[in-house]
Parts: sequence; C-alpha cells; structure tokens
Amino acid sequence: MKKIVLLLVCIASVCSQAQENKNYKTLVKDLNKMLRSADEFSWMYDPEFKIVQPYQVDKNGILSVIIKGKADDSDVTHKYEAPLDDIRDFVMDVYYVISFKSRSVVISELQDGKWVEVDRRDYFHLGKPKEKDAHHWSSTLRNDFNDLYELKNEYEWMD
Repeated sequence: MKKIVLLLVCIASVCSQAQENKNYKTLVKDLNKMLRSADEFSWMYDPEFKIVQPYQVDKNGILSVIIKGKADDSDVTHKYEAPLDDIRDFVMDVYYVISFKSRSVVISELQDGKWVEVDRRDYFHLGKPKEKDAHHWSSTLRNDFNDLYELKNEYEWMD
C-alpha cells in the first residue's frame, strides 16, 4: 500500500511540473519569424533596427529580445525582458504589444559594456509587421499566446 501511495505522489508531482513547464517553442519561432520580416520594432527607434538577440524564453518563463537601433539620433542597444506569467493580453494596433498586469517589463540599455535598467512598463512592443502580413501574424500570435495563457482578449484591434 505504501508503494502505491508513493507512486501516486510521484505521478502527481511529475504532472504538476509538466503543467508549469510550458512549451514556448511555437511562440518563440513565430515571434522571431514576424520580427525578422517586420517593418519596425517600436516607435521609439528609427524604422531601421537590428536584432542582436532574437526572442527567447528562459527556464523561468522570461521573454527577452535585444534590439539595436537609433533613438533620438543616438545608437542604442536595448534588452527587453518580461515574465510571461504576468501577461494580461496580446494587443494589435500599429505595433503588436503584450500588456502585463504590472510594470514587470524591464528595459535595459547597454552602457559601457553593462546592462543598466532605463525603464519599467506594463507593455512590451513585439514589432510592426508588414501591412500585407498583419492579419496572418495577428491571428497566429494571438493563437500562440492563447494556447499558453488565459488572456483577457479585450482588444483584438486598438485602432
């Protein structure tokens, strides 16, 4: 009887861990495909930008990307990081944006070889797809996020 109870406890533990370890592979693949073909990353940069590190999700569920571009006539390199378990919604406007329940999005700037936090927000720009691809990516990314999280789905389009 003790062996059966122990076995049930082990199975419950494995099932619990499996539910916590989300598979972000499809989301990351689609985010990177969209970003590689995007017209812009964010309004704060000149339209030209370079992907230094593509989207990735670490073992703690932190989504990150590193972008290099021109902001206010200066070359900048920014790292965007956000815990996906704090996600509220995926919003499509001119840019694709993830909204968060709190100001959990950290934006850091590379200064003298070190990352320095420069801003905290409750939203994360994902990029601005080419107009001809917008409906494809809006549907694909909304489905990717909805497969992983229970989103509010309040605003499919903001404009």
